[in-house]
Amino acid sequence: MKVLVVGAGPAGAATALLLARCGLGVTLVERETSFERVFRGEGLMPLGIDALFEMGLGGVLESIPGRRVESWNIWIDGEEVFIIPEPVEELGERAVRVVSQPALLEKMVEEAGRYPSFSFEGRSRLHDLIHDPGSRVVGAVLQTDETVRERCALTSSSEPTGVSGAHAHGAAA
Repeated sequence: MKVLVVGAGPAGAATALLLARCGLGVTLVERETSFERVFRGEGLMPLGIDALFEMGLGGVLESIPGRRVESWNIWIDGEEVFIIPEPVEELGERAVRVVSQPALLEKMVEEAGRYPSFSFEGRSRLHDLIHDPGSRVVGAVLQTDETVRERCALTSSSEPTGVSGAHAHGAAA
């Protein structure tokens, strides 16, 4: 089975990594040229940190820029009105933290890249899906800048499936 994951945010990068670890052919597509171009959130809550540890990526948190959140200081009209402490001692390594999302995504994609079944397509966006005569999705057409090109045959048949930019609506090559 081959899988196309569109979007290399935290969920897409994690999905692609886990699928590659299972030996599935997976292509991760990201429209941006770098992970620093789009804000994707910087905070990690305990369940998100748990997920990273379960994926074997807990150590990554110490290798990327970030810090634990000790408290939430609430200001209104330039005046601090109250402080909400975070249970850092109680949560330990699971304590809420702010991290560099670009650095985290780079590490996740780097880890996925260790698996031969993984490929990454930066600067690409999904242009169209390729359907077989029964309407099953068998591939995708990606666009890079102004170029529409064949990519990502998802079929497992012995016959290659693909399209050219001129046949972006599902004609088999």
